[in-house]
Amino acid sequence: DNCSKDNSESVLRGIAAKDKHVKVFFNLKNFGPDRSGMYAVYQATGDAIIVLPTDFQEPPELIETFINEWSKGNKLVLGQRNKTEANGFMNLIRLLYYKIIKAFSENEELERVTGFGLYDKEIIDWIKWIDSPEPQLRTAVTMLGYKPVLIPYTQQKRASGHSSYNFFSYVRAAIVNLIASSLFPLRFITYLGFFGSVISAIVGLVYLILK
Repeated sequence: DNCSKDNSESVLRGIAAKDKHVKVFFNLKNFGPDRSGMYAVYQATGDAIIVLPTDFQEPPELIETFINEWSKGNKLVLGQRNKTEANGFMNLIRLLYYKIIKAFSENEELERVTGFGLYDKEIIDWIKWIDSPEPQLRTAVTMLGYKPVLIPYTQQKRASGHSSYNFFSYVRAAIVNLIASSLFPLRFITYLGFFGSVISAIVGLVYLILK
């Protein structure tokens, strides 16, 4: 729980008190969906971890399919959105986001994959070992070389509430993912700084001669 301002905490504590299988983690502030989600994943102790957003736009019915595929020896089983009933404009923004990451990433980019799926404990242990300050499940699994089994699904409309993600949230996420998956930004800034220094030196020399 990312420091909710409603009565989520009391409701969740009530559920956890009645059901010993339920564990709830309360953050002192909103750390964002990626870091908070990964922290919860790190606390899991099972042989496999299933990541499911709680707005239920992704169908929980796929859990059985995920487990069946995992039981066949597949360590990574992910849902891939092939259709969505969500906001059309934001869907276009997401598609553009995937195209940009795919163009510059040095690892395979999984399009229309949100992270919803099943991860073997072996994968999570490796991601913990990487110890990234901005852990990204989608980026980490392809960087490690795991090949996913992709299960297509239709994303539903959000049943209630409103997502805090907007255009600028996706821009920030794209920058974080790009930096995590590619050295292109670092190379670009380095080259830009080098050529900028050369041009500045030439301009300074010309100015000195003219003076």
